[in-house]
Amino acid sequence: MKDQRLSSRYRYDTIISMGLANLLNLIERIGNLLRSEERKLLKPLELLPIHLHILYYLSICNKYSNNPAALTKYLGNTKGTTSQSVNVLEEKGYVLKKKTQGDKRLVNLHLTEKALALLERVSSESSQKILDEKDIEVAEDVLRNILRSIQVSNRNRTFGICMTCDFFIDEGGGSLRCGLTREKLLEYETEQICQEHEPVSYAV
Repeated sequence: MKDQRLSSRYRYDTIISMGLANLLNLIERIGNLLRSEERKLLKPLELLPIHLHILYYLSICNKYSNNPAALTKYLGNTKGTTSQSVNVLEEKGYVLKKKTQGDKRLVNLHLTEKALALLERVSSESSQKILDEKDIEVAEDVLRNILRSIQVSNRNRTFGICMTCDFFIDEGGGSLRCGLTREKLLEYETEQICQEHEPVSYAV
């Protein structure tokens, strides 16, 4: 009986492992197809998918995260690779570098109108080819949970949305604050991602 239970458990674990492997394979295939489409779109502009990923990140990150160090962590690249990619975007007029007010040695990265126009074009063309809005929401929830689990397991920064952070404080009356920096937040900033994000359920 014990051997039978162990055998059943082994088959169950094997099925789960195969299911996860199939899911990850599908994600990889989808990513490859999307990158192929991105290359076609970006080739006339002499840009690569990594450049588009940088522009997308800068379009959703907050004021604490629009710097080369945070960008490097988000992409999982080396500092040198990130620096080279940002320099290309700056030279082509998609990104502006501005000195940080508190420390002139540091820079913040800002999108130009040219970059915003490119992101709008990519979003418009992509939305015409893929799933409807309801299916996209379901898929996003599933993939976000997988990503969060991997990030937590590997002790990576989650780069989550401000309002879902353990440091986020709603003081009432429309007053919003970051508990880490103690700075007041505007409503739109609470919907941006942050490198200092600490998931509430995993906060120590």
